[in-house]
Order: sequence, then C-alpha cells, then structure tokens
Amino acid sequence: MPEPCPDDPMSILLGSMTVIEGLSLQLSPCRVLAYRETVPTGLLGAYLSVGSKARQFQLGLLTDDCGCCQLGHLLAIGPRAATEAAGCRREVLGTLLLRLASAFAARVDSEGLLLGPVLFVEGAVHASPSLTIRAADVAFGCTRALLVLMRNVSASD
Repeated sequence: MPEPCPDDPMSILLGSMTVIEGLSLQLSPCRVLAYRETVPTGLLGAYLSVGSKARQFQLGLLTDDCGCCQLGHLLAIGPRAATEAAGCRREVLGTLLLRLASAFAARVDSEGLLLGPVLFVEGAVHASPSLTIRAADVAFGCTRALLVLMRNVSASD
C-alpha cells in the first residue's frame, strides 16, 4: 500500500499522535513501520466513531496484552499494579483512543465532528463491505500497535 498523502485522513490520524494533549513528549518517537489494508486477528483494542452528517470515520487502536501494558507504563495511564487486568486494558486503550480521536477531529474539522462511545474488542473484528480499511503498524519506542481508520466507501473529503 502506498504511503498516504498529507491531506489523507490516515496521514491526519498519524499526525494526530504527536499532538495529543498532555502526551506529546511520550509519543513523539511514534514511527510507522508498515501500512496495511487488513486488520490481523488475535489483537485486543478499542474503536471509536468520529463523525458528522457529512463525514464519518471509525478509529481503532489495537495491540496485544503485552503492548497494552507497555503503553500503560509509557503513558502513565492506569494503575501500575495489576496491569494485566481487563479494567486496566480498557483504561489505557480508552484514554489513549479518546485523546487521539479528539486530536484527529480537531485536525479534520475544527467543529462539527462528534465522538461516539469507545467499543472494546478482543479477537477478530470484521468490517462491513461498505467500509474501506486503512491501517498502520506503528511503534512507540519498542511498543508496537496498530492504528486503524475505517470509513464509508462512498465518503469523500
């Protein structure tokens, strides 16, 4: 998959990683390892809808158990003890995804985009055929994650 252009929603999503309020110092070393058009199975994570009547996106942040714990420590989100607990995974992924979605929405459209509730997933998630999927394998230092952007095939920017 070719690298997205600067005004592409995936580029905006990746750029949003460095401007998340209160987390920019910790996330500045975020690197893109690869782009993909599919989401692998066996990951856990969170999805969130961002949209208005004219534009709709689904953002996702996926990783494995170890990656989630490392993100929690890296970002100082969640309790240091019991980082393996499902509650901690939800707190880490939910907090990071909400901050990322807020930064993304501000960069895409300064007003009018609303954030939906966070949906937590574990295992495979299958998208509707009417959605396009763009994903990027990213690394925060040594911690790997997958950023996912889904949008309606008929949507245009």
